[in-house]
Amino acid sequence: MNATVAKPLGLRMIINDQFETAYGRVLTALKAAGFEIITEVNVRDLTGQRAQWHSQLNKLIVVCHPDLVQRALIVSPEAGVLLTCNVGVLEILDNQVEVVIADLLTAKGELYEPHLKSIADELLSRMRCVIDALKK
Repeated sequence: MNATVAKPLGLRMIINDQFETAYGRVLTALKAAGFEIITEVNVRDLTGQRAQWHSQLNKLIVVCHPDLVQRALIVSPEAGVLLTCNVGVLEILDNQVEVVIADLLTAKGELYEPHLKSIADELLSRMRCVIDALKK
């Protein structure tokens, strides 16, 4: 059974599947929702042996939605930096993977430009579409 829980940093979901399969599903769902992959980071490679959980698989995907970024830049030229999203994919147990998608409004507080709120809300809606796709 998959569960979605609202957390302070964003949307969270547990997928009962092998890590690589779940990771592939996350990439597919992100692309289907219109997100473009900026970069993928293997967190274990970054932290080496320093992290206590170094044996677990843990990847970070940085994405953006080009249409929303373009709309935000029209409102405020520096706003584009706010519209990248971090998606964490972490193996928590064998065949159990946690997906966390950072929520722009929750993670970064209230936006300084009120005209960006509708864009940020749409971004959150698209992130929820990713979570919904992963439930199937």
